[in-house]
Amino acid sequence: MKKLLIALVAAVAMIALVACGPGAGGDGARTIDVLIVTDQMAPNPGNKISALIEEELGIVFNYEIVPGDQQDTRIGTLLAGGDFPDFIAQSDLEFRLIEGGALLRLDDLIDSGNFPNIQRHVEPHRQRMSYNGDHAEHGIYILPAYNRWYGELTGGTHWGTGFWIQKDVLSWAGYPDLSNWTLEQYFDLLEAYMEANPYDENNNRIQGFTFPAIDRVWGMTNPPMFLAGHPNNGGFIVDENYQAFMYATSDYAERYFRILNDANARGLIDPETFTRTGDQYQAALATGNILGMHDQRWAFGNAHDALVAEGRVNRTWVCTMPTFDGRAPWYADFPVMNSNQGFGISVDAEDPEFLLGILETFLSQEWQIILHWGIEGEDFHVDANGRFYRTEEQRRNRDDLGWRAENRLEALVDQLPKIQGLFPDPGLVMGMLGHQVINQKNSLIRYCHGINNSLRIMAN
Repeated sequence: MKKLLIALVAAVAMIALVACGPGAGGDGARTIDVLIVTDQMAPNPGNKISALIEEELGIVFNYEIVPGDQQDTRIGTLLAGGDFPDFIAQSDLEFRLIEGGALLRLDDLIDSGNFPNIQRHVEPHRQRMSYNGDHAEHGIYILPAYNRWYGELTGGTHWGTGFWIQKDVLSWAGYPDLSNWTLEQYFDLLEAYMEANPYDENNNRIQGFTFPAIDRVWGMTNPPMFLAGHPNNGGFIVDENYQAFMYATSDYAERYFRILNDANARGLIDPETFTRTGDQYQAALATGNILGMHDQRWAFGNAHDALVAEGRVNRTWVCTMPTFDGRAPWYADFPVMNSNQGFGISVDAEDPEFLLGILETFLSQEWQIILHWGIEGEDFHVDANGRFYRTEEQRRNRDDLGWRAENRLEALVDQLPKIQGLFPDPGLVMGMLGHQVINQKNSLIRYCHGINNSLRIMAN
């Protein structure tokens, strides 16, 4: 009980930090301008979680959603215009917003002791989260969105790269053995399926293979290192003697492109592959008539989700891992923290401490559950052992894009700092504690008004 009370007090204090900001506590919600580079959907007006944030925290987000393939152009216009929203959430590998002076260095605020969730989030990985270039002061400007893990990281993930193939192809082929799978066999199977099934169930002509080419060129260029049995080390292969060499000019790359050219000559490469923008690539995959692609799993989530929502799960894809010459596949990655991707506070923000308080609150376990699972009893349940689960109806809702636009904040959550792995306090039970915290609104308002009145008296 003592532990729960301590946790409750800490959680209430975190919400108080935001609730006491300007515009909260009954004086009308405060609008926060946020630019988010993401391929996730913006919420509909009246979104359930947006309404909860406005009701409980006194803030409303004014979203500008920028698709990933438009990020470079939007960053250019931001820096040229010099007028920045409160929050900027992006994934620029060149750190142009930091080096261009658009983002605030957050170290002093983080070290103030007022943001314990963020401080805990940062401290074990501070160096990796920090900008260390030559064009701005060293420090933390961005709170990374992914791969800050809580607890032991025990294995790699296939959320990353693969030669993906439609489930319908594998079903048609009788679920063949994919051990010692080669790229030649991959294309032979696509060709056999296309000859037997030239059109899909919607009478769209089947296309064989594609990859992202314009905004994510690694969809075309990365395969040689995987086919050679090496992990993703960027543009290099590191051999058993710890010698690094560029694979782009290697024999592996020559062999891969010869196979790709042969597949193209056989009509297996989608002819629009090299002209599609990122949005057009997602739209093409979402038709369900493309049998396979080389890509990272996160990168085609919208297309996958659209097919699931249509009930066409057979047209979604699974990961295969072909290699050359019987080499062991090494497609799975240990998650690497992307210090360039996540939320930053702009230099134009009027109240950076207030904005960091928002991120502090969202990093609480209570709000992590709300943002990732929803509302207990409506969107998920908790069993007697504390395990979260969804009913079949709740699972169907989760697959429905329209429902998600009304009940989830996928664009916001995509770039927010998040708890991955284990909660720092696994004993904290949402059903018993979380709603108690949320229901503290009225007392918090009175508390904040008392503080504000005291400050006015002191000022006079």
